[in-house]
Amino acid sequence: MIKVTGSIQTKNGMLYALLNYKDENGKRKVKWISTGLAEKDNKRKAQRMLPEIILKFEEELEAQNEKGSDKQDFIQFLYDYLKIARHNVTQTTYMHYKRMVDGRIKAFFEPLKLKIDEVTATHINKLCESILLDGCKTNTAIRYRGLIMVAFEYAFKNDMVTANPCAKSQRPKKNAYYAGFYSKER
Repeated sequence: MIKVTGSIQTKNGMLYALLNYKDENGKRKVKWISTGLAEKDNKRKAQRMLPEIILKFEEELEAQNEKGSDKQDFIQFLYDYLKIARHNVTQTTYMHYKRMVDGRIKAFFEPLKLKIDEVTATHINKLCESILLDGCKTNTAIRYRGLIMVAFEYAFKNDMVTANPCAKSQRPKKNAYYAGFYSKER
């Protein structure tokens, strides 16, 4: 619980609660909250309001901290998404997605220890680049990006993130397809 202290101060002829607290990094912060009372003849009334204002502000800070700390780890989010997607795709597709997450995606993102809202288009571009540097074709990178994109679409629709970072990432150019023809000799 964050400890908040306060006092009543005058500003532009109005009474304000001046609240002091330290953030999660230990940095001192101040917050001015209006009491809605004019300075003249209301100082005692404002003093009686102060404990309630402090309590309300402490609750708001606690709610903000809980909301910020409940952001899910990105890799764990992908595994949770796969559990949901399992019912919407074929068994083969699900197994393919799971191998993708277990393999390259986990190997790339796990050392970064990113929360779901910390993943950026740059991270996704670097994942695609690492896939290409491993000698894979661009279609492989497109499939990995596609899985991450649909997972983020789900997260966006469920208010887990404010935007889909894949929308800003660079989609690798698709490989050209060269058909092979059979001859009598083959």
